Amino acid sequence: MANQHSLSLRQSAKGFTLVELLVVIAIIAILVALLLPAVQAAREAARRIQCTNNLKQFGIALHNYHTSFGAFPAGEMGDGNHCHASSYYKSWAYSLLSYYEQAQVDDLIDQRVTGSCFCQTSQGNTNLQYFDRVAPSLFQCPSSGPSAEAPLYSVHCHEAEITTICYSAIQGSASADFVGPILQTPLGIVSGNGMLSFNIHKRVSHCTDGTSYTMIVGEMSGVVDTAQGTLDFRRGAAGGAWCGTLTGDTVEEPTSLASHATGAWNYNSIAVRYPINYSGFTLNYLDGFGYAAHSQPPDPLFANLTNANIPLMSNHPGGANALMTDGSVHFLQESLDLDTLHQLANRHDGVPVESF
Repeated sequence: MANQHSLSLRQSAKGFTLVELLVVIAIIAILVALLLPAVQAAREAARRIQCTNNLKQFGIALHNYHTSFGAFPAGEMGDGNHCHASSYYKSWAYSLLSYYEQAQVDDLIDQRVTGSCFCQTSQGNTNLQYFDRVAPSLFQCPSSGPSAEAPLYSVHCHEAEITTICYSAIQGSASADFVGPILQTPLGIVSGNGMLSFNIHKRVSHCTDGTSYTMIVGEMSGVVDTAQGTLDFRRGAAGGAWCGTLTGDTVEEPTSLASHATGAWNYNSIAVRYPINYSGFTLNYLDGFGYAAHSQPPDPLFANLTNANIPLMSNHPGGANALMTDGSVHFLQESLDLDTLHQLANRHDGVPVESF
């Protein structure tokens, strides 16, 4: 009898009661809830580090270009001599092909042919074939895509898969409160007071405010949810990374401003005008916005992304990365004072920059 009682006790001790099982499940759920934000934060931190490294590689490429040619590339290049009425000339990213392991593409292209995405092969752009699916990984911020909302290839160029880009050249500041030149155009305010402006090759010595206090490339990788759907404001979403300006204008010192800077049809450079991650988008081209690429067909593009003042933005919480002229990368908080942001975009305003 005693043996049977002992056996019964041992058998009853083998399993969990329902209450014990529910307690274990609840503890596991609490642990998951506590750990998940930490895991997500760690993943985002890793993505932000990769984005930082992308910009550092651009910094190395820009300085190697400067070593080779004695100056940085122009933010946008265009000579008015296009092989098709809708073609665009070279962007700063195009100019750097040989400096981020794309020398094989640079060796193939015919430099006498102007234009890139919009200059179709049927109209004489034999170079377009060499850019098909050329998509350097450093062009993409991992926090923003590639994805359905931020595609890897241009939504406008249909004869080839032309890569998008999550980073934009800084023309300068669009603020009239600091040293110019700036000019209001039909597509927003264009600027020549930064390091990568229209048709001008600037040297380090032009950065009189100090290379560690002057932006040269900024992050433009975020997408925005609106009543019309998710909009992709990256400049490369429409024309691709290689497209520069349609005009032959320059935007530089006041002596030349009267006769130049009349067009500013540009893709992959901006004049800083609004705060980081600014969401007050309008449909007024004079405000420097206009429309953006839509992530869903059948209407993938509201209009050309040629506007001059799309704000720096990202999907990193709280701000966006920026490359300084000295090659350092800083994460700029979206709460950064707008005047300070204008100063960082301006190479020669002469005003000491507060902490950023």
